[in-house]
Amino acid sequence: MNKLERLQKVGWQVSPVSTDAPLPACFTDRYPWLPQECLDFIASCKSVVSPDEKSWFIACGELSEESESAFAWNAWELLMLETAEGDEAWQAEISAFWDEHCPMLLSVKDSCYSHVSIRKSDLAIVAGEEPEFEEVENIAESFDAFVDTVADPDAEPTRYW
Repeated sequence: MNKLERLQKVGWQVSPVSTDAPLPACFTDRYPWLPQECLDFIASCKSVVSPDEKSWFIACGELSEESESAFAWNAWELLMLETAEGDEAWQAEISAFWDEHCPMLLSVKDSCYSHVSIRKSDLAIVAGEEPEFEEVENIAESFDAFVDTVADPDAEPTRYW
C-alpha cells in the first residue's frame, strides 16, 4: 500500500491529480534539494486533507493554485514577511529560513497556524508554530518516517495534524 492509500485508510481525504503536469519552477527551483520521494508525493495528488480539514499536505493543487485551500503553500512565510515589513534584515532572515525549510504540511488546528517542513541540512522533518514559525522541533528523521507516523492508525493526533 502506498503512502496516499495509507493516509486514506486513516481518514485523510486524497484527491489524485488528473494530469501528469510538472511541478511549478518557482517551487522546484527554490527547493532543488528535496528528495525524490517528496517530489513524487507532491506531484501525485491535487490535495491531501486531514479528517478534520484543519491540516493539509502541500500538494500540486496548492502549488498550481488549483486548490480549494484558503492558504497558499507558502502562506506562513508570506505572513511573516508582511509582519516584518519595513525591516529588511528581519525579512532576509525569514526568507533564509524558508529557503532551508520546505513546508510539507500546514495546519490551522486549535486556532494556531503551524507547519511541518523538511530541513535542507539533514532532510529531517521539523515542526513549528506561530508566532515564531522559525523555532522548530524535530519530529521525524525523514519524510517517509513522518508519513508513517501520520498514517499509523494507532498514533495519537498531534497539534500539527
